[in-house]
Amino acid sequence: MSVAANLRRALGEFKSEGGSFAVEAALLAPVLVFFVMLTINFGVAYNTKLRLVTAAGAGMAYAQKNGASVTTAEDVASLVASITKVVQNSADFSVPPKVAVSFNNASDGSAADGYYCINGAPAVWSRADGASSQCGNNVTAGKFVTLTLSTDVNSIFPTDGIVGAFIPLQETIVARVQ
Repeated sequence: MSVAANLRRALGEFKSEGGSFAVEAALLAPVLVFFVMLTINFGVAYNTKLRLVTAAGAGMAYAQKNGASVTTAEDVASLVASITKVVQNSADFSVPPKVAVSFNNASDGSAADGYYCINGAPAVWSRADGASSQCGNNVTAGKFVTLTLSTDVNSIFPTDGIVGAFIPLQETIVARVQ
């Protein structure tokens, strides 16, 4: 058989389906479009999560460098404002993330002069007698900064609820500053 005859026979088989290809395509197209949108949203959410991690790391690096001298509520307020500024400038967010900073597990600076021990997960905080106090497991008491960042995905597709269940857009870091 010649190539032309094979081609005519193949085209004849498509003609005999009577439009079933169009029906199948119409049924599958929305499903395929949904999965493409979902994949794009996962990419956007993952990129946002990486930006949060980067911003949290920059904020904690600043806190560890400048948090050792904090002893008053005014010092804590200044440190919190500086950390917030560093976080918001460290990654290119279209909507700035929500920033929550606490010093020694108090957001108002009331525990700025104390030393604490943290044990377990979730963290259990206990006040120590001083900087040289032992917390157990050869860990010395210290001052800690807790930084929590959160944001939402700005997506053009309505699949945020699905994506948010798999990629939480919140990052929390607790670090010793002294």
